[in-house]
Amino acid sequence: MNVVAPLLFLVMWSSGAIFVKLGLMSSSVWTFLAIRSTGAMLVLAVVLAIGFRSDLRAALMLPRRIILWAVFVGVLLQAGYQGAYFLAIAHKLSPGTLTIILGAQPLLTPFVARERTSWAGKALLLTGFFGLVLAVAGTRELGDGSVLGLTFGVVALAAITVGTALQKQIGVTVARSILWQYIGSVLIFGAIVMVTGWYATPSISFLVSATWMILVVSVGANVLLLYMLSRHPASRVGVVFYFVPIVTLIGEHYIYGTAHSAEAVIGAAIVVLSSLIFAKFDVLLPHLSTRMADKS
Repeated sequence: MNVVAPLLFLVMWSSGAIFVKLGLMSSSVWTFLAIRSTGAMLVLAVVLAIGFRSDLRAALMLPRRIILWAVFVGVLLQAGYQGAYFLAIAHKLSPGTLTIILGAQPLLTPFVARERTSWAGKALLLTGFFGLVLAVAGTRELGDGSVLGLTFGVVALAAITVGTALQKQIGVTVARSILWQYIGSVLIFGAIVMVTGWYATPSISFLVSATWMILVVSVGANVLLLYMLSRHPASRVGVVFYFVPIVTLIGEHYIYGTAHSAEAVIGAAIVVLSSLIFAKFDVLLPHLSTRMADKS
């Protein structure tokens, strides 16, 4: 997997929590999500209209079955994951516990995507999850949370796992499906805001937060994610998410001066090493198997 795309994705995706916290100081959860998805949809439409007109025309001419499938995947990746993520925190689930729940995604993705993974690969993924638990526990942020908070955490895990796997099955290029995915999220969040009400106070901090979330996180990071999915198995792309809490821990240390324990550092090292070995192992194993078959 190209190194640049995963690293850039990690920086973009991990920065989201900082700017979401900033934006929610002046807005409700659902209003902020509605603004984010609407802005991302409009930006994508403009980009396609200016630089990728053929893709835009092709997207508008897709069969109804493909459009509905893309919208469904968008609901899982955008509305389902993001909505459940925010609701989990709103219902007193600690960020540490939520990170552990979402850390199970690389373990579940191969099964949902029905990809063949060796026992050695599964062992590496389990090792990585153990490191993730150790790293988060080391931050001493774990809390009991409510039953509803835990439920939303599991819903967020299910949405991002199933959505990541189903993205591979759309059968069209990223540029021709992502617009429909954001349209699906706009419809969902718009309907929710109509029921719950609109709340947002205009301010510089809110403008900065919304702009960053639209251009960098919602558009940039998601386009990179879909780009990686179009070129690599879902299980290998899912491993990238193991690094998100690690990057977040680093960001907290340098931005807020948060001190981290030895457990957090050791856990982070286990996550990084197991994920890198898994990525290499997934490439080397078929090659070694072919060479052994040639010699027999």
